[in-house]
Amino acid sequence: MILPGCSSPKTFEVSELCGTKVDPALVAPFLPEGKELKVDDSLTEAGQPRCKVYVDGTLHLYLRETSWSPTSTR
Repeated sequence: MILPGCSSPKTFEVSELCGTKVDPALVAPFLPEGKELKVDDSLTEAGQPRCKVYVDGTLHLYLRETSWSPTSTR
């Protein structure tokens, strides 16, 4: 997903990452103002969503969800 902005930097509000709804207020501190926001979820595998978030071509956030059951061992 690419969200181009206008010619001046803007603040991005993200409400979904890696196919999961997120609280925009929790994501905002990790994303600087910029012209373009890109979310790359090409690393996602079944049961393990992953995505990288870029602002103006620079990586600012990498998310990976890992699930396990309380009875599993690590």
